[in-house]
Amino acid sequence: MSIEEQDFLKTFLVNDFARKYSGSEGQLRKILEAKELLTERPADLVEVSGFKCKDKFLIDYYDSYNGLGSSYYWRERALFPHGNYSIPENYFKKAINLKQNNFVAYDGLAWITFWINAQKIEREKNYSKVIEAFEKVLQIDPQAWDADYAIGVSYSAISNYDKSLEYLEKAARIKPEHAAIYEQIGWAHYSLILNSQKEKNFDKAIENFQKSVNLEPEHYYSYT
Repeated sequence: MSIEEQDFLKTFLVNDFARKYSGSEGQLRKILEAKELLTERPADLVEVSGFKCKDKFLIDYYDSYNGLGSSYYWRERALFPHGNYSIPENYFKKAINLKQNNFVAYDGLAWITFWINAQKIEREKNYSKVIEAFEKVLQIDPQAWDADYAIGVSYSAISNYDKSLEYLEKAARIKPEHAAIYEQIGWAHYSLILNSQKEKNFDKAIENFQKSVNLEPEHYYSYT
């Protein structure tokens, strides 16, 4: 097997394992096993899942960077509030260099921005940067409900509850089965009551907290 073919197979394997194990306990171990297997027995891997080495056009290299970025992202998420996102950030940026309108990479970078911001002390937080990152995601896919959700949460954090509700309610229309969205809508309405004495928001707050509980009874924040 040539060096060129080995590089191709390595790309395919990392991509394949990253997709299957991203976010799970065995994510990085499986990726490393793929690399070790290639090094130890490359002749056994001439054909993988029906793809032969010569069929290079069948694999998009940028997707491998997406998979690696996602895998390392979830590892750092598990270390909150001490995550170091430099490795996944680098992989997502490489993916964007290969494909400009790369939804997975922009979404990954936006969530990295979100969690880096969450790890900072309050006076150093920059929610405008988070909002800007997720607006880029929405430019690629206006139906990306998680981007609307993150923007809504960020607007709530800076006490812009009307703007928060605009994005959260859009997220709820796209993803009506997601309990956390209704919880955040409930808190936004509740905060409007506290900040502007808009009593009409009281019923809306209760309604959305109830929706959250109905979808996920263990969503204890909605009970408070």
